[in-house]
Order: sequence, then structure tokens, then C-alpha cells
Amino acid sequence: MNKKLLLISISSILTLALLIFFVVVGWEVFVGEEITQSVVTDKCGDGGCGEYDSLQINLIDQINLGDNVARPELIVTEDRIFVIYMNTLSHSFQVMIYSKDFNSKISEKIIDLQDSKYGICTDIRVDSDGEYLYTFYEHANIATDSSYLFGKKYRLNDNFDLIAETGLVSTSVQFKLAQKGDEFLDDPMVLVTENAVFAITRYMDNLGASGQTIYKIYKYTKDLVKIEEFDLDLSGVADGGARQASIKEAGGYYYMILPTSVGAEDITSKIDNLVPADILMVKLNNNWQIIDSKIISAEKDVTETYATGFDFDGEYFYTGYKY
Repeated sequence: MNKKLLLISISSILTLALLIFFVVVGWEVFVGEEITQSVVTDKCGDGGCGEYDSLQINLIDQINLGDNVARPELIVTEDRIFVIYMNTLSHSFQVMIYSKDFNSKISEKIIDLQDSKYGICTDIRVDSDGEYLYTFYEHANIATDSSYLFGKKYRLNDNFDLIAETGLVSTSVQFKLAQKGDEFLDDPMVLVTENAVFAITRYMDNLGASGQTIYKIYKYTKDLVKIEEFDLDLSGVADGGARQASIKEAGGYYYMILPTSVGAEDITSKIDNLVPADILMVKLNNNWQIIDSKIISAEKDVTETYATGFDFDGEYFYTGYKY
């Protein structure tokens, strides 16, 4: 699997360079150092290419997380690295906590198990406010062809204490059986803001360009008490059924990266890799109204999808996706 990583300026939403920072690729964590340099790029999302002052990351160290680690998510604090993942043998969700220099593993903990009612643990996504980690995750029951969404809040300490949980958020059919209008619960986005926590899923539709790009948003208090739920329709700026995406808050706005379909109007396949797409960035205000949007990567004859890596350092966005 190839992964492409971009550096994006918050001021112009412009693709600047290929970049990697604290990123999980496969089952390994890579750590880099920033070096400022000029980068000349010949593929620019807005069509205007040139030379930009940018950043390059040099590899310093890496560790192997093990053979049974899948779909890992990272949260980095001042002195710790939290790796949340799905164990492929036990089909459980677990956390590994490392010192920031990787010299030692502080602790490891199972945070959720498969059970007879809700089935196996499948997908998990996280976000953090620096003190707490919030996670929303999917269970899938193969026997009943059902999927389930849950959320939890943990303290970012060495015990990874459970603070609050949502209970059952939503129930749907499994991905393979979804029909138009059904809710996909796999790969739920998580957004933590100053006063609220959001879980974001998506609706199934034709992945061809004629499909509607609609997401569903669940809003919670910071203690995971539900406030409301509503739909976010991005069909005015994106094409094709909603795919896996990522979201961050910066400067009072929400920035979302997602694939937008190109080419055929109607496609029956549900497999992202088979449907050509570019990567789109959308800027929204805190009322979820679209402020701006721009294609940030549009490589010819390449399917760019699974936009599930996204971060912001106060000046630049860092994003990764599959292509």
C-alpha cells in the first residue's frame, strides 16, 4: 500500500510538499525532525506551481509495533506517545504507551473486547484536547450482519483511565450489505473542540461522480452527553458517495479532507480503490457552513482515497492518504 503525505498551508489551503511526521505506516512508527527548505512542485492542487518555503522530515528512529497491529491511531503529548489500535488476533482494541523518545514502553492495556451481542472490534479513530483522548469505534456482528458505533473518553496518563462513555451511538448494517442511504459506521471521524466532541459517519451512495457526498454528525458535550445529530451535505463541492475522511479545528474553523470522485457518473462498486478520486479540502465555520474548498491533489489516472491521516501544528496541516 502506498501512502502520500502533503504539507498544506492554512492561509491558502495550498499543497506545498510531500511530508511525514509522527505517522504510522503499516505496523511501524516513524519519527522525524523538521528541516526548512525550498521545494519545487510540479503537481499543485490549484494549478499554480512554483517554489515554496516548506519543510522536510528526516527519519530519526522507528519501532515495530508487532505483527498483530492494525488501523493504529497516534496521540502525542509532551512526554508520551499513545498508540491505539485493533489487535488482529483477539479482535480487541488496545493501547500501547511509549516514552516520547521510544526508549521504553510504559504500559499496554486492552480497552475494548469482542462480545456475543455486538461482535468483533473493527475500526477505531481518535482525537484529543491534550488532557483527554476521545475515541469512536465500530463493532461488527458477522452473525447478524449488523454494525454498531460507540464512543469513550480516556485520561492521557499511564493508566489510560476511562472517564466517560456514550453507550450505543448508532446501529446499521455491515458495510458489504449497505444500500443507498444506509449509514456506514466504519472509520468514524472524531473532532474535539473547546466545548464539544463530534463523531462523524457517512451515508452510502453511488461512488461515481453523480453520487451525493453526505456525512452524519453526532454532537456531544466534553463528558460525552449527547446534544444533537444532523447531516452535513458536501455535494455542492464534492462528487460521489461519501468516503473515509478526516477533520481538524484551526482558528475557529473546521478543515476536512476527503476524496471526491472523478470520471464515470455511475459506478456500482463499493470498493474505493476501484473508483478514481482526487483529494479535496473543505473549510467550514463552526455552524458547519461551507466557507471554501479546494482540490489539494489531483494526480492523473491515480485513485487518491482513504484520507485518514490529518494533523495541524499551529501553522501547517499534515495529511496522508492512500494512492
